[in-house]
Amino acid sequence: MTMRNLNLAPEACTRIAVVLVREGMKRYGTASARGLAAHAGLDYRTVSALKQGRACFVSPNTLAKLEY
Repeated sequence: MTMRNLNLAPEACTRIAVVLVREGMKRYGTASARGLAAHAGLDYRTVSALKQGRACFVSPNTLAKLEY
């Protein structure tokens, strides 16, 4: 069964961005989109869009990969 993308509220997008930066620095010593993407196995453009609050239509699989 295919999972549908989630349409996140703008405040949820902002929270994800804050958590990505904080957790990326804490766990990997980097908050760069490329560094976080490499650790999560995602494309850096996806992580960059999430960090900048531009990606509010997100796959549950993408969010799961970012949970570390």
